[in-house]
Amino acid sequence: MPLRSASFRILAILALLHLYLGLRLLAPFELPARLAGAAALLGCLALLPKGFHLAREAGPREVLLRWVTMGFFSWLLVLTVARDAALAAASLALEGGALAAWSRASALAVIAATPAITAIGFFMARRVAPVVEVDVPLAGLPEALHGFTIAQISDLHVGPTIKRRFVERIVERVNRLEADVVRSPGTSWTEACASSPTTRSPWGASPPATGPTSSRETTSTTPACTGGCESCAGSARACC
Repeated sequence: MPLRSASFRILAILALLHLYLGLRLLAPFELPARLAGAAALLGCLALLPKGFHLAREAGPREVLLRWVTMGFFSWLLVLTVARDAALAAASLALEGGALAAWSRASALAVIAATPAITAIGFFMARRVAPVVEVDVPLAGLPEALHGFTIAQISDLHVGPTIKRRFVERIVERVNRLEADVVRSPGTSWTEACASSPTTRSPWGASPPATGPTSSRETTSTTPACTGGCESCAGSARACC
């Protein structure tokens, strides 16, 4: 019963937010555009996750679509609130037709910018993480450790939408660094794939590092965070 009550509250809040978006963004347009916009908002509401977990039977594409919709909705809401603040300021300086034209133009800008930002975010999340080199000066470091390198891979979150090929590309990039130690803090595997040897096997195929290559700590970051911690030495191999 408490779970159903919480789900109902979440749904009610999301519905009210979508109603706010419709009233604020669609008002400057004619009826056909309003109807199309209302249909799009209803679709967004239907696809949005109504909590932090999706049904276990949901397939990878459905999971991906729902979380991308969450990103889309988040940006649409943020930009609409920003637009309303800008409109409030503009109403002090503009009147009549000028204010109406600005209201329409700003609504179009929000409607166009939201999918563009979502697409950019999707691309950034799916690309192989860039390597960022960081020098770590340590006073009194033994000479034997000069040039010692650490490759850090943070929060892969391999699961329903991040699969084997993505892991293989990460492993290939880390192996090219030839670091002395490979460390993987954060959550490497979601619950859905924690027991999947197919997805996890690329970690076990990594060759050992060849030795010190520079006096840098090499950090590779990927989106997302939270979770436990694994670390290992000598290769890009998951210690799970």
